[in-house]
Amino acid sequence: MKPIAISNRTFFICFFLLWLLVQAVLFLKFGARTSVDSELYLTDAMNLLNGQLPKGRSIWYASYSAFLALIFFCGGNNTAVVFVQILLSGVATFCLYQIAMEMYGKRNVAILAVLFYLLWIKIHEWNTFLYTESLFTSCSIISFTVLMKSKNAWHYLAASLLVLFTFFIRPTGFALLIGLLCFGMASLRKEYLKRVIPLGFIGAIGVLVLLIGMLESFTLIESYAKAEIIYPNITLGTEIPSDLYIPKANYSTLVRVFLFAVYNPVYFLKLFFLKLFLFLGNVKPYFSVFHNTVILLILYPLYFFAVKGFLKFPSHRKEKYFVAGFAIAQALTVALTSENWDGRFLVPLLPFVFLLAANGVCIILKKERINDL
Repeated sequence: MKPIAISNRTFFICFFLLWLLVQAVLFLKFGARTSVDSELYLTDAMNLLNGQLPKGRSIWYASYSAFLALIFFCGGNNTAVVFVQILLSGVATFCLYQIAMEMYGKRNVAILAVLFYLLWIKIHEWNTFLYTESLFTSCSIISFTVLMKSKNAWHYLAASLLVLFTFFIRPTGFALLIGLLCFGMASLRKEYLKRVIPLGFIGAIGVLVLLIGMLESFTLIESYAKAEIIYPNITLGTEIPSDLYIPKANYSTLVRVFLFAVYNPVYFLKLFFLKLFLFLGNVKPYFSVFHNTVILLILYPLYFFAVKGFLKFPSHRKEKYFVAGFAIAQALTVALTSENWDGRFLVPLLPFVFLLAANGVCIILKKERINDL
């Protein structure tokens, strides 16, 4: 008996209904929510409407403030913001399917990646918050899709503008930029590589300047000095050395972090790896037993499948370098700053973890390798 063939249209309808169900349940449960950081974004949005450009730390959230300002300018309110975020998450869901098909050319892998994405409810909860997570996650997926599909100069210009907008949604847009730079370098043919090395050097300097500028807007040494592992001010019982060296305040933040690590190597590495574990592990001592159990039983196996999928994915494929660059940069960003109490810094990275995990699952279950496409 032949297997029943299911059309793409049927799958898209099923995905749409599942996406709609998830979004409807979350919106009916939570509505439009704000929290501490929302006040900053809302204030900056109002300032933009009054002709005042963002300054200092607010620069690194400029795109989200502009996003809010545009909706308010059109007569919308907080609920309208949530609706737009939900709609963009729908676009991102479709784009995730397109990325999977572009990477693997196999519908079963693409379907599984989208299912992982839709069923990890913690991602979609942020659609109901006036926080940067929802817009940044959706725009990261969409901008990567546009870049992958670009064929001419106009396409690349549109992709660049979208990437620029995404970069300024939140400070961790820096990690996405690193991933996209890895993607771009991997796209170059060997015969062109020598020609672009000087440009690559200039680009690296530009990225370093951006990093220094971003770091100057935040306080890192102060969080090290009080042993902050999880923001805000959660130390998890970490003891501060009595002979802790604090670099002078007149140095740049990047230099101060370097000196702090050199003069306090054991303490610095302890903070670094604790934050890295809590970021990737996603469990927290104050989460409920049920919450942590779900993470352990679902997310950790997906990590295993993602590693499997990553290793089996052809090394010459540029998408592999994007995911690696994005993941490493995001993890280092958190390890060098602070993990957040609700684990939301992991959210933008998970869709790309799911892309790899879907590949790993299909390889293990069907004993097949992804062909070099």
